[in-house]
Amino acid sequence: MRSLVALALLVPLGVHAATRTCESHGDCGGGEICVTWPALPTPYSACAPLCDRDSECATGTCQLYEGLSACLKDDGSAGTYRRAAQLARTPPASWMRGGWQDFHWGMGEGDVLAVLKKSFARVSFDVVDGKSSGPVVGRRSGVTISVADLPLSPFFFFLNGRLARILLTQRDTAGGGRAFRTLLETVSDKYGKPTKLAPEDEFATWSTPDAILSVTNRSILYERPGAASEFDRYEERERTEKRKRDAGKL
Repeated sequence: MRSLVALALLVPLGVHAATRTCESHGDCGGGEICVTWPALPTPYSACAPLCDRDSECATGTCQLYEGLSACLKDDGSAGTYRRAAQLARTPPASWMRGGWQDFHWGMGEGDVLAVLKKSFARVSFDVVDGKSSGPVVGRRSGVTISVADLPLSPFFFFLNGRLARILLTQRDTAGGGRAFRTLLETVSDKYGKPTKLAPEDEFATWSTPDAILSVTNRSILYERPGAASEFDRYEERERTEKRKRDAGKL
C-alpha cells in the first residue's frame, strides 16, 4: 500500500463533501470499507469501494488497506467506483419458485445484492472473471456461511441478467471424503435420495421441478432447470470466438 498523506498536507474544506463518512466498516454499504487517513486538523474517515483492479476505480487506484483492496487516492483517502453502483433488478412477479433460501431464479443482480445486504454487513459482489456485462455474468458474494459446520462461500451466476446458478464452495478440499459425506447427508435430508450417486467420485445429483443440485467434496451447486445447457451453449460460443481470434493472429 502506498504511504498515507504527509501531515504537512492540508485538505481543503468541502473537498470530501460527496463522500459518506463512517466510524467502522459496518457504517458502509455492500462492497465498501471504512478508510481513515490523517487529514488535518483531525483524522478523517470515509467509505471506500472494494476493488480487484485499478480499472474499477474512477478516482484513485486499487490499493491494500488493512488486508483488503479498495479504491484509494494517492493521499490515502477514499476513492470512488468507475461504474455506477446500481445493478439491474427484475420484477418479482417474474421470479421462479426455485433457487436457494431467499435467492430465486430470475432475480436480477441488484435483487441478489439487496438480499445479501440484509444478512451481511460487508458484501463484495465482485465479478468473477472481470466481465460485468454480457449474456453470462458471475459474481462472488465475499461472505462465508456455515453448512453442516463447513465454511462455504456463495457465488451467483446470471444468464441474460437473471439468476440461474448458485455455487456454494469451500476454498480447499481438506477432509475431502468426510466433507462429501457431510454435504451429501445435509442435502439428502431436504431433497431425499439422490437421482445419481457416485461415491467413488464423490459426486451426487438431485433433479427436482424447481432446481437441479450437485454435491462434490467441496461444493453444492444449485441450477435452474434447463440452465446447464444454456450455460454450455454460451461457453461454446465463447470458445469458438476465441479460436477465431487466435487464428487471426497467426
